[in-house]
Amino acid sequence: MAISEFLFKVLIKYILSAIYLISSINIIKLLLIYIASIYYSEDFKKNINLKPKIVFIESLILIFLFSFSFWFLDNYLNSEFVILIFSIFFVSLIPSYDFIISPLKYISLKKEYTRNKELEAIIKNDGFNYNLVIIRGKILNAYATGILPFSKTILIGETLKNKMTKENLISIIYHEIGHLKYNHLTKLYFMNTILSLLSFLAFFTRQYFLKESETSFYEPLSVFILGLLIGLFFWYIPGKIQFQLELEADRFASEIVGKEKFESALNELDVLSAGDVSKGGHTHPKLSKRIEYIGRT
Repeated sequence: MAISEFLFKVLIKYILSAIYLISSINIIKLLLIYIASIYYSEDFKKNINLKPKIVFIESLILIFLFSFSFWFLDNYLNSEFVILIFSIFFVSLIPSYDFIISPLKYISLKKEYTRNKELEAIIKNDGFNYNLVIIRGKILNAYATGILPFSKTILIGETLKNKMTKENLISIIYHEIGHLKYNHLTKLYFMNTILSLLSFLAFFTRQYFLKESETSFYEPLSVFILGLLIGLFFWYIPGKIQFQLELEADRFASEIVGKEKFESALNELDVLSAGDVSKGGHTHPKLSKRIEYIGRT
């Protein structure tokens, strides 16, 4: 067998392993989102909010990173120091991508995302210097993203900007500023890194106990259990913590714009979203709970 053919087969092995793991994680994640969407009476499509082009690019990046990790694992994991370095790299891989690398696309892909200088000037007058980006398409929501100073960005769906009154839109923006001001994303990043460590330990526990039975009945079962655990670590637990952080951001916004104005913004958002705010969900409290919370603060 030629060396080039051998190297090609080895490369394919690592790539297929990466695709296998990423696919398992995503299938379990989608299953959990689907179950939660039914439980909370939410729109499943809104919860996943997938853009094919971005999903494709991000999947290629993750496949490359995981393929490299598997290759490194097979060839260089032979000392305690190397194990430590690799563990740190592997543990921070997905959280770092989600919280540090991925937000860069919002300030670089100008066809999908456009900065709004007018809204940026409004919040800057109050001492808040963040990127404010409009997401093109039918998105009726706003998000905060980024933990690096230059990447901290507030995302606003084009539909939300066009349909909501300007005063109420500013109130919603201050809710997102609350997430950035209180460093909620940084907290979520470190929490996700810890949960990634648990996923890392689960992965290597499976590798250790099943290294002699890779073709047995237990292989697909172990992959399913591993995917389930990773789904819980990367989606369910962070979602429940985010639930509390949303209330903190509500309090911040109500203190800036006033309780009545912020409540008005939540009510308008509820009307525009056909009652989604009233229902609440896995990561967001119900409208009644949010109004009650800001009324007590």
